Amino acid sequence: MSADYEALLRQLQSLQTQVNDLQYQLQRNRIRRRSIRAVIGATVVALLCSWAAYSQTSEPEFTLMKQVASLETRMETIEKQLASGKFKAPFSVVDEKGAPIMSVFSGSNRGIYVLNDATKPGVTAKGVSIEAGDQVGVRVRSDNQQAWMGSLQQGVAVYVAGGTGEDDIRTLMDYEGGFEVRRTNKRVAALGVTAKNNIALRFYSPTYGPTRPLVAMGVTTNDNHGGLDVTDPNGKLLTRINSVGNKTGFVSVYPAADTPSASLQINDTGGLLSVTDLHGTAIASLSQGHAGGKLQLTDYSGEVMVLAGVTDNLHGSVFAGPESMPSGAPGLPISSIVGKPHE
Repeated sequence: MSADYEALLRQLQSLQTQVNDLQYQLQRNRIRRRSIRAVIGATVVALLCSWAAYSQTSEPEFTLMKQVASLETRMETIEKQLASGKFKAPFSVVDEKGAPIMSVFSGSNRGIYVLNDATKPGVTAKGVSIEAGDQVGVRVRSDNQQAWMGSLQQGVAVYVAGGTGEDDIRTLMDYEGGFEVRRTNKRVAALGVTAKNNIALRFYSPTYGPTRPLVAMGVTTNDNHGGLDVTDPNGKLLTRINSVGNKTGFVSVYPAADTPSASLQINDTGGLLSVTDLHGTAIASLSQGHAGGKLQLTDYSGEVMVLAGVTDNLHGSVFAGPESMPSGAPGLPISSIVGKPHE
């Protein structure tokens, strides 16, 4: 048998005894006005706090009848609750000193509250509450902090927040958006699936707001390549780091256009640093040659104008073009510089 049931049963027995006593005195009509006040003051006032409204001009018999009827009505209510196992909210469970342990509320804040001040579910308190009002979920409160697991506007979610709850969310995880970190209740980082179905970790600036990430890294769904993009507040791409076939790395920097101005990557012979014009034509490159480094400069049409590197004989060489113009030496452009051989 539960403690709540035993408490209600004791209360019912006490009320029954009082009703019987009051009915007996009413039938015998042997109570003087002063005695009636004493009896009702000792029993009814102490338990029901209703005798404060007693008027000296009221007839004792009429007053007793009202008290008996009130007790009988309350007894019937308790009997129905005991029989059905149902109790009408709001009600509280208290400890031996009368301090609330648990409270049950109805209405917009309906739910069960087990707090250090369970009579005021809206205040910052320590404890746990199961809420089923405007939002359904479980809330944990502690030292001006709280955690929530339940329904929000965007669906089922979990968040950790300050004392004001949804107005001060620090971290949030929901079904659609994934996981995000907030500062002053504005998103500054997010981990989830993008509109293009790519897995991404995105970072936002508190200055420019939570709509456009300044940095995004993740994995593309279509080719399963990892990458990182750095953009300006308007979403313009500035830097991109990704892979080629998940085998080699690729770094590009972008101007105002969508074509990269420079890139660093790996080709078949080694590293390659290239500079392109606004049309995407490579006009300068630094790469690995047969015997060392190789520098190549071209005009906007792609024709080589300068080629510098290390020959197979380990000589430094610089050839100046255009490459299409013949020269006196086979295989050399019109102007060339070749280092002296080792002595």
